[in-house]
Amino acid sequence: MDLTIVKNYAQKMMENDTSGHDFYHAQRVAQTAQNLWQQDFPHQPVSNTLIAASYLHDTIDEKVVAHPKNSLQTIQQLLVTVGFNNNEQKQIIQTITQLSFSKNLQQQQQLPLFGQYVQDADRLDALGAIGIARAFAYGGSHYQPIYDPSCSIKADHTPAISPPPNHYH
Repeated sequence: MDLTIVKNYAQKMMENDTSGHDFYHAQRVAQTAQNLWQQDFPHQPVSNTLIAASYLHDTIDEKVVAHPKNSLQTIQQLLVTVGFNNNEQKQIIQTITQLSFSKNLQQQQQLPLFGQYVQDADRLDALGAIGIARAFAYGGSHYQPIYDPSCSIKADHTPAISPPPNHYH
């Protein structure tokens, strides 16, 4: 199965992103998810579903695209074109629609096993120097101040317009 179409679609959708959800982020998530999978299952090949979900996970996010529902419809057609069967399509869609931090605040969403690796890789990319840089890039793209001592940190972690350092509390 050739995933070039998936990668090209992700690159096209994310190429102008300045919020830290660019194509390089998708590439890092894909590479990290594959590395984690190979560490846990050294004798089992990495699935195309894991790779596709890694590249597509932010292409339906309102932070990246203006019309997430339209993008989801395009992705559904793209998965058919690439050759994923119905079950694989369903699992990829389930993964990309349910892996975000905010989707799991009220109740932990059950993802397919490969989707759990994509979710872990996505969360790992929010840590360290790259993660900090991404948080400030997101804040800047949304005209948030670098720091505002009057802005309290939300204890319940609900989404709020707040300075980037609050992302880490």
